[in-house]
Amino acid sequence: MAKRKLMMIGSVVIILSVFLAGGYVVKEQIDQKAAQQEKIEKQTQRRKRQSEKAAMK
Repeated sequence: MAKRKLMMIGSVVIILSVFLAGGYVVKEQIDQKAAQQEKIEKQTQRRKRQSEKAAMK
């Protein structure tokens, strides 16, 4: 009986840790995508300013 209870607790702990690890991986991917998007936006702003400067000349 005690062994069965320990095995149940162990499996619950394993399942929870897998969920947590999966959530962490997803969060990392979202952070990377956001950083990439930010970089693209900065590049477009820079290009826009450069084209405006070129138009003023």
